[in-house]
Amino acid sequence: MPPRGHSQTPRRIGSTYDTSKEDWLLIRVPAIVGDSLFEAVQEQRDMPRQQASARKRGARCLLQGLVTCSCCGHAYYGKKVSRSSAKGKLAWAYCRCVGTDAYRFGGQRACDKKQVRTDKLDEAVWSDVCELLRNPNLLREEYERRLASSGEPSSQRTSLTEQVEQSRRTANRLIDAYSDGVVRCEQFDPRTERARTLLAQREEAQAQTHAEAAERQALQDGLHCLETFAAQIEGGLADTDWNTRREILRTAINHVEVDRENIRIT
Repeated sequence: MPPRGHSQTPRRIGSTYDTSKEDWLLIRVPAIVGDSLFEAVQEQRDMPRQQASARKRGARCLLQGLVTCSCCGHAYYGKKVSRSSAKGKLAWAYCRCVGTDAYRFGGQRACDKKQVRTDKLDEAVWSDVCELLRNPNLLREEYERRLASSGEPSSQRTSLTEQVEQSRRTANRLIDAYSDGVVRCEQFDPRTERARTLLAQREEAQAQTHAEAAERQALQDGLHCLETFAAQIEGGLADTDWNTRREILRTAINHVEVDRENIRIT
């Protein structure tokens, strides 16, 4: 007799039980995309979360959420020195690498990078961005140089498409031959495994090529938008307030890497 309010026919005809790892059957699945593309997607996925967190707390630094450490890969955060710690000197604000905080990593620092004065970093980055906005052809020249050195993406995509189709036809012919009894079982398995492995490799290369082509197109669109944007604000860069500067930096910059001697703006 089923409990009150329950159907007489159960929804499930079986049960689920947890088993030990020794009883698991692992199935190897080829990767759909390459490692570099996967890491780029993860970075883009985490960016809205970081920006939303910064908006919720309220921005206190001009480059907040954009600065990372080139040594350990951790983010930088703003830290203002109190007047007591300044010992009579000006209480400057500093950008500090998360990896230098030992308490975050079980008492052991993950990075030994020195902190950077926030005002000096802001000034250097803002100066470079203004130079770019006043002369967007600098970015176009660099893009065209990289595009010329990358070869012919259209011909590569065509060649990879033909190779993928050839691998699929090979796999289908093996299946047909096995069904017709032309290929024996001991011959079919290794041949099919090699054909599927080659197909997976070519499909991964094809997906990578398509992603690179999409990135080129997005960069071309971005260059056009940058030129239009630069033409609109060229005359007022020197008189922009703090909030406007922050919005311009977040629009033009993906991230800023701080090295021991230099900074790299992407």
